Amino acid sequence: MLFPKQPPPRECAECSACCNVYHIDGLFPESPRWVDCYHQGERGCGIHGHPKRPPACGGFLCMWLDGWGEEDDRPDRLGLVLDYNRARPRIDVVESVTAIEAAPGRSDEPRARARLRELRAVLKVLLVPHGARGLDNFGHELPADF
Repeated sequence: MLFPKQPPPRECAECSACCNVYHIDGLFPESPRWVDCYHQGERGCGIHGHPKRPPACGGFLCMWLDGWGEEDDRPDRLGLVLDYNRARPRIDVVESVTAIEAAPGRSDEPRARARLRELRAVLKVLLVPHGARGLDNFGHELPADF
């Protein structure tokens, strides 16, 4: 099963992988993609729970937070931020997962490769390499021989 029926209660804790792989709207100064957000600290987000925290931060749920995977699949440990994309047939978007490398080469590590293969068995998986620019930011479908 891809997702449990009732996800376990999870918190980001020290994980702040998404704070590096996404451009974060609503911050001043702006936090561009592939650059650590200036609110990051040793224990995670320095403004977590603050009323002025941008909605893009507070509303984001990676697949791990949403109940997918094991403790070692937390994005900072696995090296991948996994984002579920629901199907949107009206605009020709199929159900998929976007896997964004939190650091260069993380998708090549054995555990990450195994988890990506498991996901690919049930969904389309798009891989965004760390540091991607331009259209590469949308990811490329995992090849059959991955």
